Amino acid sequence: MSKFDYLLDKINNAKFSTEPFSHLLIEDFLSDEHFEQIVSSSQLNKTKFSDTRKMLECFLDDGFEIATFPGCIKSVDDYVEFIDGGMKKVKNRLIEGYGKGVILSYGMAIGIKEHKHKSTENLVNFVKSSKFKSCLESKFKISRRNYIDTNIQKYFSGYEISPHPDARRKALTYMLNINTDVASEKIQMHTKLMTFKDRYKYIYDLWKYNDDIDRCWVPWEWCNYHSHTFKNNSIIIFAPSYNTLHSIKLDYDHLSFQRTQLYGNLWYEEKLAHKSSIADIDIPSRHEFNNSLTLKNKIMKKTIDSIYKFK
Repeated sequence: MSKFDYLLDKINNAKFSTEPFSHLLIEDFLSDEHFEQIVSSSQLNKTKFSDTRKMLECFLDDGFEIATFPGCIKSVDDYVEFIDGGMKKVKNRLIEGYGKGVILSYGMAIGIKEHKHKSTENLVNFVKSSKFKSCLESKFKISRRNYIDTNIQKYFSGYEISPHPDARRKALTYMLNINTDVASEKIQMHTKLMTFKDRYKYIYDLWKYNDDIDRCWVPWEWCNYHSHTFKNNSIIIFAPSYNTLHSIKLDYDHLSFQRTQLYGNLWYEEKLAHKSSIADIDIPSRHEFNNSLTLKNKIMKKTIDSIYKFK
């Protein structure tokens, strides 16, 4: 029996929230003892830094590695230049991801490669266990074969992912806030839950009724902010669906402390080909050139070709 088994009971007993989409939000997820051990560990909780390069070198020398993650780059030199330049636009920086092949950002994330403290290692090992995975599968009624991918990660200023519901291959997402400073709760550094503005709500049905179209990033201006997961030691868990829009945009002083999460996913094992570019679903911009078009007559079509026949 693991000392973290109580987390299974918390998940099993949690009630689903329905706004703005179905999810679990569990506060005080870890026990006070476990939470304190983790956020006070020297690998996560380091003294304040004088500059970004020293901060990155310190973490990378202490068991972290640069993460290959959406919205991030892997060049320390480029990232430092970006931050030291006041996060000004640089060549080829296209945050929003409006078209094929242009989903770029200048954020950076790191993840633990080698644990230096048993507190973090034991937690990650438990979350990777078959009983934790089975608990999630049971709670969210996931029957298709999948595998778990999880780690403790830090996200630095400039990290950004436009609103998105997650791709169809992702079966589940969970994010546990383990920030090392309670001041994090008052800073805009948390996952935002979003909804489409009225004129873009047809995309819900496009994703819901057309399995061959993958879900993708959409522009910020298409969405309304609903809420965010700000409380430390809280976890949000949801099964990606047509309406699970969420986003993140970081612009904060990461020299004092860093946005830190236990982040993980369940991924379906089979890989299916889908159309996923924002260019495939950007119907409203075409609508600008034909005000007489009635989108409602197009929503329920079953293939992308039927959507495109008025192109």
